[in-house]
Amino acid sequence: MNYPKLKEIVKTTHYGRFENTNKLLEDGFDGIKTGITDTAGPCLAASYKDLIIVVLNSKSMNERWIEVKKLVKWIIKKG
Repeated sequence: MNYPKLKEIVKTTHYGRFENTNKLLEDGFDGIKTGITDTAGPCLAASYKDLIIVVLNSKSMNERWIEVKKLVKWIIKKG
């Protein structure tokens, strides 16, 4: 997120032919990367203000959004 062009691309819903599937963009997140692999399962690397949160092997594709939101709330609460 230190590269302005990368930050611009990952926080937009569309960039050229690229479509960002990160549903958290509407909730104040800056983007980064969604994905799924056989080894890591449903994944998400999310940026929220100065935080980078990565979840691997979520229970489901939808659960990754929930997990990241819970982690951000927990981090903010802990201060």
